[in-house]
Formats: sequence, structure tokens, C-alpha cells
Amino acid sequence: MRLAATATSAPAVASFAGVDLWRRVVTRVQTLERAALPGYAVLVGAVLAPLAFVVASFTLRWPWLGMPAYNPAVGIDLYAMHAAWAAWFVVVACLVKADRPLALAVLLIGGVFVYRGGMIAPRHALMFAVGALLFHAVRRLPARGRSVCHVAAAGLGVVQAGYMLLQVWGYDPLWFRFDGGVLGTVQPLGTLGTVDGAAAYVAMTTPLMTQWLMPLGVGAVLHAKSGGAMLALMVGLALRFRSRVPLLRLTLALSGLFYVAMYWASLNAHTLPFNKLAQSMFGRLAIWELGLRTWASSTSSPLTGWGLGGWDLVIPQVQQRYRLAPTLEWWREAHNDLLQFVIEAGLLGAGLLGWWLWQHRAMWSGPWGPSVAALAVVTMTFFPFHVASTAFLGILLLGCATPSPTHGDSA
Repeated sequence: MRLAATATSAPAVASFAGVDLWRRVVTRVQTLERAALPGYAVLVGAVLAPLAFVVASFTLRWPWLGMPAYNPAVGIDLYAMHAAWAAWFVVVACLVKADRPLALAVLLIGGVFVYRGGMIAPRHALMFAVGALLFHAVRRLPARGRSVCHVAAAGLGVVQAGYMLLQVWGYDPLWFRFDGGVLGTVQPLGTLGTVDGAAAYVAMTTPLMTQWLMPLGVGAVLHAKSGGAMLALMVGLALRFRSRVPLLRLTLALSGLFYVAMYWASLNAHTLPFNKLAQSMFGRLAIWELGLRTWASSTSSPLTGWGLGGWDLVIPQVQQRYRLAPTLEWWREAHNDLLQFVIEAGLLGAGLLGWWLWQHRAMWSGPWGPSVAALAVVTMTFFPFHVASTAFLGILLLGCATPSPTHGDSA
């Protein structure tokens, strides 16, 4: 009986082994196919590019499609480029597919850009895809690599803050100013070229510094007299020391620091006096309201927005039409990257951003959390992701704060 049972169960065991082997082969093939998706995207682009004349013809014959009707002489070449752009966005989405909301955002922004073409500026959508790749690369750093990034970011902040304070004292060695301000005011621009940009950079990196170096960052931000950077710095420091100081005392201290900062901003005639600081704040509110009203009344789909770069093409013209210039300038950026992204990427983009924030909500509580919080404040008062230096820093902070679970230890 025992021999019979063994004899009859042998084929079953062989069958199960065969099924298991087949499943492994199928899984391996599927994995290879998913890995090959970027290559297939390039193949599709190569197939579509020679057929661009069809799209060029359709857009001229059926303008209701809403695609740009290029001149026939150049339409074929331009729509061939559309095929290349489409392949580029699909390849990037495939490479960052582990982060689903980010991959879908790349496809959304790329799709809108390919559809509208020359009606929006190309550099914004293309740089968004580049930023997604950079963010993906930083997330794959091991724990040791993130430690190196921590030291490097803090060091860059110290250098920037030190140079800003040197400029406050009237010296700018890189521009050969050694007169102590006698020949004219030296603005605390750091090496970024704008006071707001340099102050934002220091505000985001100060929470990463050791405690004895933090006064350097605080002093630089106070002398820059940038309201948004001051608020970002206070939020970052509050999170940095939240476990050491009781909440009530911390709130009172930060409130006092804020009022001292605002009073400091009203001093010294060579910088923004308080009334101009208030004018800048109210100017932002006026432009934000104008942007929202224009977006709500525009014919573009509220789901997909204007496309990245659309703000620059729309709002300055609307300002000229209504003669609205509260700060005597044309606002090519919203000074609020969050608001600008929602308007340019639409409700779908806003939904994907919310999904992405929820998926990576742990970044607020880790060692990078204080700097990420400062970045969030700066994003709502400046345009850090439209300036290369602050954009690189922001991508570094976000990437290190959200490490990939399959690469290295958690942050």
C-alpha cells in the first residue's frame, strides 16, 4: 500500500513542480517585459514620427481638435518632435513607475504638452520630467549616501549664510567689492542673485545645521528681510526642536521671533521698509486672486489646467489688460509654486499631488522633516522650483526624506 501510494503521487508531484516552474518562467518574462517598456516607448515614437504629416493635416482640416495648427511647411517637423516628446515622457514615467502618483503626473503633464504643443513653453514640462528622474535617483541613495547629502546641504547653507552676512557688511569678493558699502549698497544676494532666493536657500538648510552654526543662518535670513523665508525658518526650527521645548513656550518664542523679524524688516533705509514689505505681501494676494479668477473663467479644461508654463503666457497679458501691477512688475511666476502648479496642471494634477503627499507623509517626521517643512512654506511664498539652485536643493531634500524601501535603510 505504501509503495502504491508513492507510485501514484509521483506524477502529481512532477505536475506541481512543472506548474511552479512555468509560473516562474512567466513571472520572469513579465518582469523582463516591464523592464523593456521604455524601449518599446522609443519604438512607438520611431513609428509615429514619420506619420506626423497625418496629424498636421488633421489639425488644419478639423480645428475643433484643439491642437496647434502649424503652418504646413513646418507642421510636419514640429509634430514629429511631438512624437519624440511623447516617447520621452513615457520613458520617464516607466523609469519612475514605482512612485505611481509621480509617474502619472509625468504622463499627465507630458500629455497636455504634446497635445497643446507650441501653445505653451516647452522647457517647463521637459524640466518637470528631468526633475522626476533626479528625484528618483536621490531616493535610491543608501543610508550612507543620504548622510553625505545631509552634511553637504548643511555646509552649502553655512557658506550661503556667511556670504550673505559678508554682503550685509558691504563686502562682495566675487564681484570685487571691498569698500564696505562706501561705493553703494551691497544687497545680501548670496551667490543666487536674488535676496528672496538666497534667504529661502538658507531657511531650508538651517534646520540641518548643528546648533552652534544655526545663528549664522538665522542672522542671514533676518538681514535679508524676506517675510516668506522668515516664516519658513521659524517653521523649520520649530520642528527641529519640537521634542525639546514645551509646545506653549515654543509657540510664544516663535511668535516673539516673528514680530521681532517683522520689526527688523522695517529698519535700515537700504532694504525693504515695512510699508514695502506689506505692499509685497498684498501684491502676492492680489496676483493670486487674479490667477484663480482667470483660471476659473478660461476656456481651458479645469481638469488639465493651462499646461506647465501657462502662467507665464497668460497672467502678464491679463495684468496689462487690467493695468494691474501692485508691485510695478509683471508676474511671470506666481510666487507660490503650489498655486501655480494647481492652475497649470489642473484638478487632475492637484489630485495627484495630494496622493503623492499622502503616500510620502512620513517625510514630515524624519530627520529631514524640518527642512521639508521649510521647503513647503517657501513653496507657498516663492518659486523655488523655478530657480535651479533652490530646485536642486528641494529635490535633494525630498528625495532623502522619502528613500526607496528597496534601497538602503530608512531615513
